[in-house]
Amino acid sequence: MGVSKRWTCAWALAALALAWCAAGAAGEEREERFNPNAVKFSDLFGAFNESYKQALYATSLGERQAASELTGARVSWQMVLGSYYETPPEEYRKDEGWRRDLATITGYLQIADMQVEAGRLAEAHETLEPIRRVWVEINGRNGVRRFGDELVKFHEVMEPTVVMALAGVGEENIGEFEERVGELSEGWRGVEEFGFAPSSAERRARYEGMAVNVRTAVGNLARATEERDYAKLGPLAKAVKGAFAELYLAFG
Repeated sequence: MGVSKRWTCAWALAALALAWCAAGAAGEEREERFNPNAVKFSDLFGAFNESYKQALYATSLGERQAASELTGARVSWQMVLGSYYETPPEEYRKDEGWRRDLATITGYLQIADMQVEAGRLAEAHETLEPIRRVWVEINGRNGVRRFGDELVKFHEVMEPTVVMALAGVGEENIGEFEERVGELSEGWRGVEEFGFAPSSAERRARYEGMAVNVRTAVGNLARATEERDYAKLGPLAKAVKGAFAELYLAFG
């Protein structure tokens, strides 16, 4: 992740913290009970999601800044909890599993924090992974459509496909690999059919460029699989993962 991206996340988190505190101060001046919902859920969750993605990325690469990225995720998560744990946003108001799942995410973050502190970054990455799956489940049962969830679903299909390609594919397991690549292609169609369209022309152009990269990488892997070009499968699967990682970090 570039330095500019880190500073963007840091400034966004700081702005939200100031807004959260200002809302509380205003409530005290009016001698009224502070309404934690004064800061929109979408803003708080967006800040957490950005910090979470950076922590996930840093731990996957074994980067030294994983500790600071995870600290940012934990701070932004506490802001989500402080505002919406007891009183969920409207779209989640009837969800009986809301508090349970938020507590589960808190547990994952605490465990990952201990693992990062001990220098066990690969373990911390595996601990952080389920958090995005929990959000897919929460949104799914509440009828909330979020583009990032479609990317997570694609990732769930992509990861075992990449692992299998790197382990080696030959005549003995090409049938299974073909099935995985078929699921991968179907998963990417699901991402594109979501109809994601960033609001600004600049972000839209950036997204479309990244989407083309993933689409091309998936197509290349599918063709090599069909042609039984075994030597190319590992590198092409890595290309899919790399193109997707760039897209997920920017728009997931």
